[in-house]
Amino acid sequence: MVNLDIRFDLHVHPSSKSFLTNEDRADKKSPWKKVKVGPWGVLAPILKSQSNFSKFFKGNVRLAVFPIVPIEKGFSNYWLIRDIINIFSALNKKFLKNINDGVYSYNELFWDEWEHLNSKLIKGEKRVKILTCIEDFNPDESIINGIISIEGSHAITGSTGQGNIMLKNLTEIKKFPDFTILYLTLTHLTWNYICNHSYGAKITKSVVFRPLENQKGISKDGIDIINLCYNTSAGKRILVDIKHMSAYARFQFYQHRKNNGFSDIPIVATHMGLAGFNVKEIEKHIEVVQDQTPYKVVVYKEICGIKGKKQDEETNFNPWSINLFDEEIKIILDSDGLIGLSLDQRILGFGKTKLEFFQADEFNELLKGPFNIEKVKSSNPVKYASTPEDLDLIQSLMDEPEEFDDETFSDENKAFLEEKQLRHLCNTILHAASVGGKKTWKHLCIGSDFDGLIKPINSCKSIKDYPKLEKDLINELPAMAKIGQNNNPGLNYHIEDIRTQVRDIMYNNGKQFLDKYFTKQYLNSGKI
Repeated sequence: MVNLDIRFDLHVHPSSKSFLTNEDRADKKSPWKKVKVGPWGVLAPILKSQSNFSKFFKGNVRLAVFPIVPIEKGFSNYWLIRDIINIFSALNKKFLKNINDGVYSYNELFWDEWEHLNSKLIKGEKRVKILTCIEDFNPDESIINGIISIEGSHAITGSTGQGNIMLKNLTEIKKFPDFTILYLTLTHLTWNYICNHSYGAKITKSVVFRPLENQKGISKDGIDIINLCYNTSAGKRILVDIKHMSAYARFQFYQHRKNNGFSDIPIVATHMGLAGFNVKEIEKHIEVVQDQTPYKVVVYKEICGIKGKKQDEETNFNPWSINLFDEEIKIILDSDGLIGLSLDQRILGFGKTKLEFFQADEFNELLKGPFNIEKVKSSNPVKYASTPEDLDLIQSLMDEPEEFDDETFSDENKAFLEEKQLRHLCNTILHAASVGGKKTWKHLCIGSDFDGLIKPINSCKSIKDYPKLEKDLINELPAMAKIGQNNNPGLNYHIEDIRTQVRDIMYNNGKQFLDKYFTKQYLNSGKI
């Protein structure tokens, strides 16, 4: 039986938490079951299961991409995971310690999680089908159609991490018969000499979560990996996901594509938010910078989104460079690519924006205007911290604890937060449409990042809430667009048939993208 009201997710982790519940494969919890959290409610929104396969069926999500991301040593030794084992009892302390001690290579962890996922695909009459191409898609309501991806090129490193070993491992993956990798996210949240990353883990002060100090953009080995991903003579084509790449590395990547005849290959940005401005205007959005060699520590001004008369109508962007600049929206659309919308509160701009760490040389290049991007001269050049007030501001932001808990709020406040966080998602969608034009609505989808240690918006706490999210977007987007146009009559959000446009975001755009770029012919020849 076919259900037409189905949904898609470009980036969701159904097996990530269950994989870490035991070192022995046979004793790991099933990705069909929720991974239980102890009595500690503060961290519950982040740690509890957001996307086990049972919740997929409740949300009617029948097509999704499952990124495998070997947990990085920085995370396995991070207090949030290491010190709460007695409360979050489902995680296996011994396994995490062995990961941190290097008992397993990242490539071994990649294959181990694949085997864990692949061994748990059936539950009664329901099953998960791993696709090797879109021709394998089955719309039956008893089936979840899953596609594998890789988040972080550390997943292809062996015990040495040498470039030639990574190319060998990637070639093996490209030729593997039981799955096809849709995309490789080139880097993740910790040091990776293949490609520098954008600072994205504000909940820890460990230096390994900051950009690599002596790495500028993409390395030669990183370029070789990109070329191998795109090369169909060496196995099935893999798309490159720009999420987590440093801003400088992303513009280096765009230039490399242009210089090497790759412009007709779509760019994917899988679980994103928006910075809310052009990179060429970054100077005027910076409050103050501190030189902490080898880093530049940047404090941003507030980047406002659509504002209304009521407090819950106000929105903001997160200006961190992990999010897309306006120029990049157009670059992705011009490549016929796909932008996945993250459902992480902080990525969408909800809450106080903290400072960001840049690798110093990369930051200086952004100020100049990277790769021939014309810089807009600012009447107020970047201010470097010099006064006690500046230094106190930076230190206070570095010392400020992370906010986790929404559970202690009253029902009235919870409703307020739910509405406000939904508006931040709507603000992201509408800004993208105002920048990219009418065609933007055909290139957006959900890339939730559920079970990727995110704190999701309260209006959509797990994948089972997608039917509600779809209704909420249909109701809220036109209302917010009206507010935005009242404030700025020159804006055009290109809303025509909102039900169809939201249905496109929730399913059609993802499926149509795969119908074009995940076919046997395209994967093996690069031809549509």
